[in-house]
Amino acid sequence: GPGDLLGKLRALDGVTVEEVPTETEGFTYYILRFTQPVDHANPGGQTFQQRVALLHREGSAPMVALTSGYWDYYGDNTYELTNLLAANQISIEHRYFGESRPEPADWTHLTIRQMADDQHRIIAALRTVYPGAFVTTGGSKGGMTATYHRRFYPDDVDGTIPYVAPISLAAP
Repeated sequence: GPGDLLGKLRALDGVTVEEVPTETEGFTYYILRFTQPVDHANPGGQTFQQRVALLHREGSAPMVALTSGYWDYYGDNTYELTNLLAANQISIEHRYFGESRPEPADWTHLTIRQMADDQHRIIAALRTVYPGAFVTTGGSKGGMTATYHRRFYPDDVDGTIPYVAPISLAAP
């Protein structure tokens, strides 16, 4: 039941969990905060709390992992893919946006690789709770984030479906 899920989520290393009311029918809504290193190459250094919104539908359902590439403006709203797959959903706030900012912020660690490392740690942890298939997705910068996560961690997920994934080679 829901108590079992809460216990499993709370048992994850470096994760805090808060159940939040939602009007999204068929889901239980949680805000998870993952303790992440500012620099994954220096895990003993400065850390920050990365916000992850979890919409739980059913334990064995697939998991759609998405990011906007910015702050978490999805919250407890389902993404199209979540509905198509009758899935659970996590919306991962991008490092250095919204609530997911270290203080002080060392901007040299706001990189594609560091975010891929963040996403890898979150997905690896949640795979211990959710046995179903995992799919990453997003649009625009979120699609780019999903694409680069898959490039650095090809075995983390069962599929990647970027809606739009621009590749910027230089400042305009």
